[in-house]
Amino acid sequence: MVVGSGIRRRRRSSLGADGVVSKCREAVSPGAGSTPGRVKEIVCAAYLPDLAEELEHTFLKFVHPAGGLAVGLVPVGDGQVVWFVQFDTERYARPSGDAVLPFLEATLQDFPEVVRRVVAGTAGPTPHVWDTVDMEPVPQIVRGNVALAGDASHVFLPFTSQGANSALVDAQQLAEYILGSTNPAGVTAALARYQQERQPVKHRYLSAGRALARGFVEPVADNAFAIPLVL
Repeated sequence: MVVGSGIRRRRRSSLGADGVVSKCREAVSPGAGSTPGRVKEIVCAAYLPDLAEELEHTFLKFVHPAGGLAVGLVPVGDGQVVWFVQFDTERYARPSGDAVLPFLEATLQDFPEVVRRVVAGTAGPTPHVWDTVDMEPVPQIVRGNVALAGDASHVFLPFTSQGANSALVDAQQLAEYILGSTNPAGVTAALARYQQERQPVKHRYLSAGRALARGFVEPVADNAFAIPLVL
């Protein structure tokens, strides 16, 4: 997400969304590079009203004891269950096209019965492979009257569990600071405050997400299991 705001005779603002592959990020902070994430995700949806009713408001996650493989299930209403698979690409080759569903069927055959139910209830075209990206926070998220927010500003690993939350906080704080400004100097100060307050948080989330990703690819120790959630 990219937000631009400027004041001339009257205040004007514009909003753009170019996310992880942001071109505006390159303009604001040139040279920001990224590497493919080792752990990728496959996101699916299935219409399973009986299972959705059983789950109610419960989020289930199963982690393979050998590490490097996990499945999560989330009921989202109207009988739909959204589910995802996180897998280590150094152990499992990334599937594509028509090979995704057979990959899920073969890889998850030893998982609990509820997982096999969602696999069986998932239509062929539904699964989507999410190619994760690992990227350092950009040095600056503000340049002139342009400010970066959301994925354009911070590309987190999925283990961070803070991509959407952080984007919402970005938008809320940026709007709050700018709306409190009454002149161009005030907008400049508001954008500087936004960068100063949001950058340290993003570094913390990224570090925690990387630590969880490293732990994910290792075997699960009974006395040292870490819940993959950054708070």
